[in-house]
Amino acid sequence: MGLRAITSPLTAFPTSKSLGYDPSGRLTSVADTVSYGGPASCSTRVYAYDAESNRSSLSSYPDAGGSDAGNCSTSTTPTVYSFSYDQADRLTNTGYAYDLFGRTTTDPYPPAGSSATLGYFVNDLVASETVGSATRSYALDPARRIRSWTDGSTTSVNHYTSASGDSPAWIGVGTAWSRNITGIGGDLAAVQTDTGTVTLQLANLHGDVVATVDDSTSASSPASYAESTEFGNPYFPSTAYPRYGWLGAKERSRDTVSGLTLMGVRLYDPSLGRFLQTDPEPGGSDNPYDYAHQDPYNTYDLDGKCIQVWHKHCRGKKSIWVRTARASRWVYRHTEVGVSACFGRCVGIGTQGGTVYRQTGWGGFFVGGYVGVTRRTYNNRGCNSLGGSYSFGEVGVYAETGLYGNGKKLPPPSADLAGGYSPGLGWGGSVMTNRDILGRRYC
Repeated sequence: MGLRAITSPLTAFPTSKSLGYDPSGRLTSVADTVSYGGPASCSTRVYAYDAESNRSSLSSYPDAGGSDAGNCSTSTTPTVYSFSYDQADRLTNTGYAYDLFGRTTTDPYPPAGSSATLGYFVNDLVASETVGSATRSYALDPARRIRSWTDGSTTSVNHYTSASGDSPAWIGVGTAWSRNITGIGGDLAAVQTDTGTVTLQLANLHGDVVATVDDSTSASSPASYAESTEFGNPYFPSTAYPRYGWLGAKERSRDTVSGLTLMGVRLYDPSLGRFLQTDPEPGGSDNPYDYAHQDPYNTYDLDGKCIQVWHKHCRGKKSIWVRTARASRWVYRHTEVGVSACFGRCVGIGTQGGTVYRQTGWGGFFVGGYVGVTRRTYNNRGCNSLGGSYSFGEVGVYAETGLYGNGKKLPPPSADLAGGYSPGLGWGGSVMTNRDILGRRYC
């Protein structure tokens, strides 16, 4: 069972969130009630996903009014954001661009607001950001971590205390510096500057820095307060912490020109809830760009490589079960089972990932069943397939491959394969169109 409700520990700024999940464990709704000294207000965010765990829509419903405690509702008029993807799970909304390695080179709507142009090193770490007239360039150390970044004539340098890990112990900017002080659990607890000032970093259980307090016995209230949404968007970008906010206790920095988050080996866009480079570890998440199985409260992907469950490393015991579950879902979505027969005219029926489809076409003389692994999906336009069989006495073999991945255009032939049993009817072939009976999925 995932986390279902969250309450802020800061009574001066009470907040609460009620969470909803689908059977796969993906976050589908957040009823978010906040109050900043006045009447509370509730906004409800509803998420929808496609079969590959890409976010297909985000609907944000405003407060219904009539209550100082906040009135959460999905009956008000929502603001709806829709998203579309290609077969490689790349976002295809207007303005997004990719290189041949699947890395996002243009993010038109990063958290900072203005379009960002991104460059990368050969190991896929970010090499540069350009937003308007501002350009930042990065340099790596021998351990392939971000060593420094340069804005114009100013260079900031990360200093590490070990050869592993990407959380700097201190950061130098010319003669100035700031030191990250960790607590007993290893999370960020305070930041000290070269002037001697120490500021305590107050984090929630998820690891988000939500408030700061002066390290003084006379401090009676937080010096600042800033919170983020479930996927890391600051509530108020103008007052968000410049470096460590969402997952700040884990030292995931948003100190970038674009406002994107440096999440280990990849860039993360909290506006989209997804990474901008492909996953370096196949099977590390639901798809190459997915963040933490779309469950940002109960799972992490701090290094940008694979899912971690709370504080467990991605190869820990719990994560083995998580990754096994992800693999099982992939097998279910992509396993195709069916039967077909051809006597000049071909007919057949099959299923893939819960979608039932029918086949019609032309071919030789054979009949049989088949099972295989495929990435093609179906809608009323249909997908085309090529099949063939050959019998050896009473036992035969049957093979099928998808011709096209889309009913409107001709991308490269798919690698979809299915094999099965055919009784002793000689040999034959077929060309068939597969159409989704229920009309729920796409080619």
